[in-house]
Amino acid sequence: LPAGLNYMLALANAGMPPAAIWGSLARAEAFGALAVEAERIRRDLSLLSLDSLSAMRAAQERTPSKLFHEFLQGAISSFQSGVELEAYLKNKGQQYQHSAMEEQARAIDTMGVMAEAFLVVVVAAPLFLLILLTVLSISQGPSVILYGFSLSLLFIPPSQLIVGPLLHSSTPTGWG
Repeated sequence: LPAGLNYMLALANAGMPPAAIWGSLARAEAFGALAVEAERIRRDLSLLSLDSLSAMRAAQERTPSKLFHEFLQGAISSFQSGVELEAYLKNKGQQYQHSAMEEQARAIDTMGVMAEAFLVVVVAAPLFLLILLTVLSISQGPSVILYGFSLSLLFIPPSQLIVGPLLHSSTPTGWG
């Protein structure tokens, strides 16, 4: 949504009317679900001959996205109160961009904690165990070190197989 709002802002600053802005946004497949919603609004404007407010109200009622619903509600309110479309798009775009950056920062922090846990559990702990078993092998005999190597071979590969899907599930959907 933040990128789509910036796109709409650029078109509005160029003097494009709202119907043309929605049509252009609908043709831009890079915006995904926002382009689909824009296509529905464009359809309402052109085929059903609704005015901009009615088309945005209809889109607000049918959209499953809470964020887009909120955007349309604010757009309708600002349109009715006489606020310029450019000013509203600029403010909302900055607000959504800020919240997207905060979400990304939280995701990066989470992945950082997971990376530190991985280093401690999967790298440092087996190394500590091998060093400890090597020292113990001096007094207990070489069978202890064989036990340590077999334990680390059984521990390290499965733990690395667990970390991959865990990291993937913790990343936001837009990151791939």
